[in-house]
Amino acid sequence: MVVIWIGGSGYRGYDEGAKVEFNLSSDVHAANVVFGSGITLWQVPRDVYTKVSVSYAELKEKIGDAGPLGRYLIDQLREWNATYHPGPIEPRSLGDSPAIALTLFPQSGNPRVRPAPRFGADGSYLPGSNHPIRVCEEVDVRFLPADMFAKIRAFGGVHP
Repeated sequence: MVVIWIGGSGYRGYDEGAKVEFNLSSDVHAANVVFGSGITLWQVPRDVYTKVSVSYAELKEKIGDAGPLGRYLIDQLREWNATYHPGPIEPRSLGDSPAIALTLFPQSGNPRVRPAPRFGADGSYLPGSNHPIRVCEEVDVRFLPADMFAKIRAFGGVHP
């Protein structure tokens, strides 16, 4: 069994802001239990998952004519952005989607083996159990949305 966890800050030192990463902030203690468990774990940190994005124009072009599901997804994105963003926003991260890509096609990620850390309350990395985990440092940002768009179009009865 492999657990794919989307969350935590990146390891490469990019300034991602002072806030604790969203998924980690939900339950730091639970993340520490999982990271310390010794289970086979693949982590996709914030500096990777945020690179999987779409824009309204891309969504309209790729799935706007894909029936009710395509329209629903576009409407949901617009509604979410209007509710949770104070100003205009065009793109939206499909942040949890790398877990699907890695499940369908494990080679779509570029992992590096690292020792498992623990997390501080502020989201920082602390020394941990040191059992090996795989940290995905890149994900194929072409494969993931292209596959999703193709499946939504096929479900909507739209064929190329």
